[in-house]
Amino acid sequence: LDIEIARHKGKPNHASTFGDPRTDLPFSRIRRRNLPYPEDAITTVDGVRVLKLPYVILEILRDADPLNAVIGAEAAVARVLTPDYRRRIETLTAWADLSEWLVGQLDRRPRAPQVARARDRLRIVGPFSQSAAESLAKCRLWQCGVDTLQQQIRWRWEGRDAFLDFANYELGVALEVDGKIKYAGPDGADKLWAEKTREDALRRDFPRFIRVGWSELWNDRAGTHMASL
Repeated sequence: LDIEIARHKGKPNHASTFGDPRTDLPFSRIRRRNLPYPEDAITTVDGVRVLKLPYVILEILRDADPLNAVIGAEAAVARVLTPDYRRRIETLTAWADLSEWLVGQLDRRPRAPQVARARDRLRIVGPFSQSAAESLAKCRLWQCGVDTLQQQIRWRWEGRDAFLDFANYELGVALEVDGKIKYAGPDGADKLWAEKTREDALRRDFPRFIRVGWSELWNDRAGTHMASL
């Protein structure tokens, strides 16, 4: 477990490690740094000083792992905006305002080493992922150069609105992220049958229908596989 301590004031101390040499567990590292944000970036929750959520997005975007950065940032964005898929324009407008604010914060520290990669990741992040799996799927699509699919596209099914994870009507392509846990429990068979019926209808409007699961998304070759599909 590596720990980063961000201080709001004072000089950061040197990096250090801790652990028990009598075990096979690796030592952990502690890195200290100063927070580059103003005092009003801090709020108090249950008596503890913490960063406000918009600044948390900036912190997550710094992560060395791009998948962690995008997945975590999208989860935080959803907490800030509360996306409404039925009011897509309003959600996109709110995201544009938040994104502009985030870029403005990055512009205050143009020479910091993490700023360039945070900017790159902001081009991928958005307000429409409903789960970590969808954020991961978006990362994989980006990695393999697929930029023609939109998230949470409205689709009429059985007289009501449904929303597809990723789709393009003109290309006839739809991509849905799925997992086994969705079909767990005593009503799993009913859920599976309902999903099968839904997919049959989907294929009439989207002849090129793709379903991906967790095992495919975490595979290092996921991008290549999804591009070929």
